[in-house]
Amino acid sequence: MITGTVRQRLALALSTALLLGLPLLSAASYAESAKAPIRLATTTSTEQSGLLGWLLPQFTKETGYPVQVMAAGTGQSLKMGENGDADLLQAIKDKKQTFISRGDESGTHIKEKTLWQAADVKPEFAGYKSIGQGMGPTLTMASELGAYTLTDRGTWLAYQSKLDLAVLLEGDKRLFNPYQVILVNPKRYPDLNTEGARTLKNWLVSEHGQTLIGDFKVAGQALFVADANGK
Repeated sequence: MITGTVRQRLALALSTALLLGLPLLSAASYAESAKAPIRLATTTSTEQSGLLGWLLPQFTKETGYPVQVMAAGTGQSLKMGENGDADLLQAIKDKKQTFISRGDESGTHIKEKTLWQAADVKPEFAGYKSIGQGMGPTLTMASELGAYTLTDRGTWLAYQSKLDLAVLLEGDKRLFNPYQVILVNPKRYPDLNTEGARTLKNWLVSEHGQTLIGDFKVAGQALFVADANGK
């Protein structure tokens, strides 16, 4: 998805055909009277979209497992546990436009770098600003400066009413950014709540969990495509 301000300054938004951005699962000790909580490291994009606030209370209600969320860029989370798109990225440089990059090694940032590479552009031009922030602050800055940026659909829909930006390009398969659930190796970290983490994973990819993901909407629009079966 590509977006732009009403003043013709444009922002680039990432169309998400996603399962769910849940890269890392682990656990901590908990009171004996309750199930041990699941510590969930996830992307800021997923957390800021509101999806976890929609899913996790239902998961806790059904299973009894509380979930503690730690949101960060994809790269940091893992450490804790050529169509119009190419032409447009070239045009941003040639026309000396401003581009705001997350610059945080998140999944969105990594996708952005692959697009620059596909356009044979080094993101080192004067208007390129790498801010090392999450998706929400990046969108806010792009709106304030009338700049381009790359964003996931979820955060875009959650923030769009506060922004002076509009969609320019969306739907190109090169903008898709699949998310996965990854369990931490219990042999390497035997004190993890592996049982709880596996319960959450199975719940998310079940027919029930997939339906809940697909039903999550902002402003009447679905934010994520539940694709556990690869359809």
